[in-house]
Amino acid sequence: MCLAGCTSIDQAQQGVRGIFRPLSVAAATPSAKRADQITQEELEQLTYGFADRYLTYIVSATDAIERDNDDATQRRRVHQVRLVQVGAIYDIVTNADPFTRLLDLILVVTLQSQKWIEEDQAERWFGTRAQPLIVASRKAREDIWQIGARVMTPDQLEVLDYLIWDWRQRNSDVELVSYVRFDDFAAARGKSIIANVKSGAGLLAPVGEATKAVDEMRMLGERAFFYAKRLPILTNWQVRAAVDDVFTESEMRELLNQLRIATRALNRLPQDIAREREAIFAALNGKQPMFQSLSSQYRSAISDTTSLVSALTNLTDSSQQTLGALDRVAKAISANGRPFDVREYGATIEKFTAALQEANRLAGTTVSVVENVQPQKLDALVKGGSAQAETFVAHILKTAFWRGVALIVVFFVTLAIYRTFSLWLHRRTGTMKAVLLALACISSTAYAQAPRAVRPTVDLTLEDDQRTVDIVGVLRTVGSSTLSNLLFRWGAEFRRLYPSVDLQEVTGGGSETAVPALIEGRADLGPMSRPMSDAELERFRANFGYPPTRLTVAVDAIAVYVNKHNPLTRVSFRELDAIFSDTRNWGGVPIRTWGQLGLTGDWAERPILLKGPSPAQGLYGVFRTAVLAGGKYRLDMRPEPVESSIVQAVATEDGAIGFASHFLAAARTKTLAVTREDGGPYVSPTVDNAVDGSYPLARKLFIYLNRPPGTAVAPALRELLRFICSGQGQEIAARDGNFPLNAELAARECAAMLE
Repeated sequence: MCLAGCTSIDQAQQGVRGIFRPLSVAAATPSAKRADQITQEELEQLTYGFADRYLTYIVSATDAIERDNDDATQRRRVHQVRLVQVGAIYDIVTNADPFTRLLDLILVVTLQSQKWIEEDQAERWFGTRAQPLIVASRKAREDIWQIGARVMTPDQLEVLDYLIWDWRQRNSDVELVSYVRFDDFAAARGKSIIANVKSGAGLLAPVGEATKAVDEMRMLGERAFFYAKRLPILTNWQVRAAVDDVFTESEMRELLNQLRIATRALNRLPQDIAREREAIFAALNGKQPMFQSLSSQYRSAISDTTSLVSALTNLTDSSQQTLGALDRVAKAISANGRPFDVREYGATIEKFTAALQEANRLAGTTVSVVENVQPQKLDALVKGGSAQAETFVAHILKTAFWRGVALIVVFFVTLAIYRTFSLWLHRRTGTMKAVLLALACISSTAYAQAPRAVRPTVDLTLEDDQRTVDIVGVLRTVGSSTLSNLLFRWGAEFRRLYPSVDLQEVTGGGSETAVPALIEGRADLGPMSRPMSDAELERFRANFGYPPTRLTVAVDAIAVYVNKHNPLTRVSFRELDAIFSDTRNWGGVPIRTWGQLGLTGDWAERPILLKGPSPAQGLYGVFRTAVLAGGKYRLDMRPEPVESSIVQAVATEDGAIGFASHFLAAARTKTLAVTREDGGPYVSPTVDNAVDGSYPLARKLFIYLNRPPGTAVAPALRELLRFICSGQGQEIAARDGNFPLNAELAARECAAMLE
């Protein structure tokens, strides 16, 4: 879908080319620059300046989002925004034709701002960090439309705004809007804007043929120099984006995660080793008193054993002396007494000798123990415990060191591979535009459809128009800019049924142009977004003696917009008059803060920021008449060149309020319920409320005809009106953002026309 958005945009208005034949404007082409016109050279410099300002807007915004941002996905996305959007703008300013360049800049910047602001994608992507990008997108749009207002008339700007809005409605799934170009979808209507402006019908001075070739060569050199100076910036961003894409792959993310874990482990290793060593020595120091006590106990045991050996030695000597004495006694008895029994004596001697031998062996064993376990050796053994502990700690340190060395080697080998791959990517980089497009398309996430204004459903009882016979004719229309867009759509579909009907280009300029065109015979249809005034009706009657014929073809509604974060839900005409007007014809005091409308907390003292149309727009007069009772607007109301810009201004600033057509509702705005009388009832701008007239800012859209009483409508005009009243025609009205007629109203309005 991403590439489809880059290459198949012309499907938005497929089949529309060639439908309208442009009115003759070249006949009035001026041969010299008027005071209110600018030259192509001046326009070229304006677009160069805008491109550099745009870079400043976007870089400042993306840097603010990226600063101290731990979210890797957001960092990658914000760099993608910087690369794709700025790259697209610099690509546009290399176009040879300054006016086509301006149209492309207006188109791309408007679509980008719609995506980030009206469709709320900035907040979905970047959450609470989105505001810098929203503000930057808004500044860029204001900037480029101000340049457009220096080249095009208000009517041309309104047509351009409609074409952009209509394309986005039909291609809401296109994510990569930065590479859409005006030439891809503008069709006949857009081409006529270019032709009219270049011919001098707008505010761009015509180019003389004599100087055209020289100027083109000079501007070509300037474009090359301009782009070359900025190419290094874009190239650096391109390489970074490529590296970011590589490092978002799952395998690379896993490797980087392992490296981060290893790095953290290496950073902690010295502290861990020191902590373990201190724990070991603390444990050994804690055992030292036990070792000292054990040594003392062994010394005491050795002393006791030595005493025992000495006692046993004395016992042995005493025993030998005793045996000698006994032997002597025995001899004496033998000499003086009975005969000696040798068996008794021998047995006694053997027993006693065995006892002595056992005692002697015990003494020898004890002496051996004393000789082998000396106090000096025991002390060495105790001290050896500390030496063994030190040997163990040294072994731990040696093992950890070599493992750390291995991890460091792996880390630097990975860095070398990364550096080699980066250089390879740099050498393989293609042309600027191709890489920008590829990176943007590959890294784009699935587009989440933003909430939009709900399109009204068409009354199913309305019948579709069926072609009966081929009709030949020419139809001309002059009048309301609001209706001219809808007539363009009706004409495109009508031509499919009746290809022999020649429809001249729809010319807007405002409802006030319809009456003169009908009177002078320059138009067959006079579209008006309001009823004719009494003065206009009288002027028509004065010329023809009968009133014009009026046909209601659709219903529009002006909505009052506030930011989606604003808690306000309803407003009265008196309050709107006190907000927007200095004269306050409804009475009351000026309303300057949201607290005066009942809001509390942080909103109580917040100032109300006014957004509205320029005096050249029809909406300016309609709202002034209906709501301000003819009063004057406040001087601090910020005028916007087109209606969609009003809604975007409200979507950007929390404290803003504005009014525009209901179909421009965006995800970051909401519409208020409105009442004409104080106290209600408050009515929302829904299809039923608009068609039945209960919504106070609803307005019917009309087509006026010069039809003499009792005469039939010309066949081509009759079939066009039949088509407008059919299910097909009202489906187009709904698709165009208007409220369609129900079957009853359509039948009543069109019955007289179809006789």
